[in-house]
Amino acid sequence: MTKAKDPYKIDRSFLASPFRHLYQDNDAEISQASHIQEIIEVAENLDSQIEGDFDLNYLVFQVLDYRFGFVKIGLLAAKIKFLRLYKDVSSSFHRFCQEYFHRGADYLNLLIQAADTVMELIHQGFTVLPQNEMQCRSLRKAAQKAGCEIAEAWQWVLDKIPPHKITHKTITDNILGAEPEEPPTLIKVVLPIALVETILRRALEAEMGFTEFLEEMFQPVKNADNLSAKLRQSRWEEEEEKNQDYYEMRMNSG
Repeated sequence: MTKAKDPYKIDRSFLASPFRHLYQDNDAEISQASHIQEIIEVAENLDSQIEGDFDLNYLVFQVLDYRFGFVKIGLLAAKIKFLRLYKDVSSSFHRFCQEYFHRGADYLNLLIQAADTVMELIHQGFTVLPQNEMQCRSLRKAAQKAGCEIAEAWQWVLDKIPPHKITHKTITDNILGAEPEEPPTLIKVVLPIALVETILRRALEAEMGFTEFLEEMFQPVKNADNLSAKLRQSRWEEEEEKNQDYYEMRMNSG
């Protein structure tokens, strides 16, 4: 017996036109921010054109150009960070990213690393490139674990996977071999407010995100001549000793 079709079920293959919002009046004031107005201008310009106005080759070029926007962002962020162009408006790169990009510095650092990865592949002669930051990250980590160069690892991926089937997971699986999924590594921890504020302050001073700072501080100090790491570890331990009584008092009074 054939199941009756639900007349109220939404057809998930249906895609709503993003241009319809140009004609909706929601009684809301549209922001005059330059990036908002630029999006509206692009939408209005495209919506005003008819089929004969479009050049398919140019549209394809535009899509490809925007697709690698993450690389361009990484290049721009690198200049802002390395030349400290933010110093007149923010006390640190992390604070600048929060205030102007509404993202932590750790995210922009990932885009800088992704830009470095793509630029290396471009200068190794590749035309097929990773499509997003996550693919770049997977490629870097897998190549490091495999003990090979990024270009060598990427060529291995391209030899085994059609470009349209490349994902961050297939990159890892084909370089290192499929690995079983690891159990969750995150856990919720309740910390005294004073301790959180201290960690956040030190992370900002180090121009790192909160999690990035903790990972850096609690990694074992290498036996190599990494004096700066040893000094950071020593300062951290001294600070912890000074504040330990205060933290215990706060926790016991809670």
